[in-house]
Amino acid sequence: MLRSFRQKDFFHPFAIWLIILIWYLIIGDTFFFTPCIKLDNFITNQSFWFFSQPPEVAKNITIVTVDQSSRNKLALKWPWKRSITAELIQNIASFSPKVIGLDIIFSGNSEEDEDNQLIAALKSHPKIVLGYISNENSREKPIQEFIDGSFAIGFVNRPLQKGVVKEIRPFFIDSDKELNISLEVAILQAYFGLDKQDITVNEKGVFLKDKLFIPSHQGTSYLNYLVYHSNFTIIPASSVLDKEVDPADFRNKIVLVGATDPIIHDEYPTPLGNFPGVTIIGNSLVMLLSGRFLHDASILQGCLFAFLIGLLILFINKELDFFCSSLVCLFVITLTYFSFIYLRAKDITFSYFFILFSGITAYMVFNLYKYLNLIYISNRIKKQAIFDPATGLYTWRYFLLQLDEKVKLKQSLAFVGLRIRNYKKLSKDLSFEQVKLLINLLSNCLSSEVKKKFRKYSMSCLSTDTLGIIFEAEKKEKIETFVVDFLEESQKNEWELGEKKISYSMQACLISKSKNVICKKCDLVFQMENLFEKIKDNEILTENIEEVGKEEETMKISSKDSLDFIVYDWEERNKDLERNIKEILEVNKRLDKLNWGTLTALARAIDAKSPWTAGHSERVTYLALKIGRILGLTRRQLDNLQQAGLLHDIGKIGIPAGILDKPGKLTDEEYRIICEHPEKGAKILQPIEEYAEVIPVAMQHHEWFNGKGYPDGLSGEKISFGARILAVADVFDALTSGRPYRDGMPIEIAVEMIREGSGTQFDPKVVEAFLKLLEEESVEGHTLHMGLIPENIEAFQTI
Repeated sequence: MLRSFRQKDFFHPFAIWLIILIWYLIIGDTFFFTPCIKLDNFITNQSFWFFSQPPEVAKNITIVTVDQSSRNKLALKWPWKRSITAELIQNIASFSPKVIGLDIIFSGNSEEDEDNQLIAALKSHPKIVLGYISNENSREKPIQEFIDGSFAIGFVNRPLQKGVVKEIRPFFIDSDKELNISLEVAILQAYFGLDKQDITVNEKGVFLKDKLFIPSHQGTSYLNYLVYHSNFTIIPASSVLDKEVDPADFRNKIVLVGATDPIIHDEYPTPLGNFPGVTIIGNSLVMLLSGRFLHDASILQGCLFAFLIGLLILFINKELDFFCSSLVCLFVITLTYFSFIYLRAKDITFSYFFILFSGITAYMVFNLYKYLNLIYISNRIKKQAIFDPATGLYTWRYFLLQLDEKVKLKQSLAFVGLRIRNYKKLSKDLSFEQVKLLINLLSNCLSSEVKKKFRKYSMSCLSTDTLGIIFEAEKKEKIETFVVDFLEESQKNEWELGEKKISYSMQACLISKSKNVICKKCDLVFQMENLFEKIKDNEILTENIEEVGKEEETMKISSKDSLDFIVYDWEERNKDLERNIKEILEVNKRLDKLNWGTLTALARAIDAKSPWTAGHSERVTYLALKIGRILGLTRRQLDNLQQAGLLHDIGKIGIPAGILDKPGKLTDEEYRIICEHPEKGAKILQPIEEYAEVIPVAMQHHEWFNGKGYPDGLSGEKISFGARILAVADVFDALTSGRPYRDGMPIEIAVEMIREGSGTQFDPKVVEAFLKLLEEESVEGHTLHMGLIPENIEAFQTI
């Protein structure tokens, strides 16, 4: 994966995606606040239904509801008289619950008798907790007599997040620096039998002595819904009033009393749907008693998770094709989503939207970048296919395609052909780069002048010496005047191409087509070529189009279909390339034959200087190549060996024939002259750069392995390996061939002399290869004899 960061097609999408993530962390979160909440609620809902199991402590909570059935059964209107509520409380108290929590607001005074009955009811149980509403500017608290008659009071305000109850507020400190606790905390205070002094708060949360700690960041805690509202033990108030209940549902339990009747409007939206307020309090108590607090992953953990998911998706898109990567990415996103649901069931929450946003944007950014990059590359390819990079004009193939379309339409146009008259002479005098520069300068000059005076035109370099222009909706006279002026101006031009100043002459033809004429491009091209045959330097001939009826292969491509044209253009370029390569290979073959033929002829010319050495160089070469093959020389080394073998005695051209053919013993001076032929040969070959590797091989074939040879007294590995092979082949042929002063030796004696010279005159490896060659082939009547050397030079190259 690290290697991918060095690749542009991965690093660029990665950088863009990273910038988007940073933008999201800085300001993007505010734009997606609502989707974040909705996704969080949805995952909470899915997690609850898939994995949630109510904790055991939920069985310790019973809810008495003032519901619609109770109201109908008792034929009462809400709010009930306090005396009825007092009776309800007293009946609940008679069943010995541990705590009674009243989610009913007793604000203000009622009839004195009613209030007194309620006060008596509140005193009927030692642990009754009352609820109240605390607003910013006011508080709806029970009257002091009710407060005095109860164990504690707590506020029931529920913080909303986008209209949904997702948090609880365990406490707040009012303007008088007084601690105010929620109804849930007050109920737990009674449940654990604590005084209000036992409740302490700090920036971390609420401490109920050593019984319970409620984490509360910034005064709120996430509410973990663990019980669906209908899954609580719910008893209608009418049943309690009639005492038609099971006492076990109340004994030693927390009993909550609240309203579920729709007419009372005490329902609130939650991630699991609308819950009555009393069941929300029930869920709060279940969470607090079970210790199932929600653990929100830190920002760093969320960012790390988001980064890894996005990076994985980027890498998947980098390695797989679009279809496969889309399926795998969908699987990764789906797996991530279900992992969110599972972790939520384990009371762990993340920034769900940010993580999914990271993965989805990684997928979109990579594929969008790939798509835009494809468009960019396609446009570049299109431009390269349509425009000639050397001139900036249309390619000749695209230009002719346009021309073919335009001449078939019923519209007038004019075609101008411009040709450099003295191009052949210039191409001989100039280098290839200078010719390119000349065509480029001419094209730019012409294009600049045409652009100044004409609005609608197309230009192309039809060949190295010919430019073509199509004019549409232009007067013939205007075009002709322009061409004449350009020819006159070009006659004055003298361009500098490197150190050379050149002048050129041009000729031009103008072929016009009227609206009613329909023809083919071949008609125009054929007519242009005919006109150029008639034109003199710096002249222009004008004619109307003539239909020549010449058949040609028509291109079934429209210039508007750029991608089709690119495919067509590539196919044609490939054909051109194949033809060019074929021509080059043929030329190389001819040159190769010419080269080897020249070398062979030169070798024969050297050997022909003396009748005693006829065929010597070819025989030495042939034998050396066979030895080289056994020694495992490469193709290049064998080629060098072959060239050196044919040329190894070229220095003898400078040796007098009288010395070469002397029948007797040479004098010291004559021997010194003979020893000069390797150096003379090196000087003859030195001007030919291609023979740089061949010269040492040819020059050192008289060096001895022990250093006693000539001309430089080299020894061992300092002697070229090819020269060591030539030394054996040269001596063997010299020994077995006749000389003015002796007859040729028998092969057996020559072989024995070479074997004895191993390690002194010859390289032992080469001698070993030579002897192996003798074992592989029969000596007598074999091609080691001069008369059996192949006449065909290709035989050397196939060894």
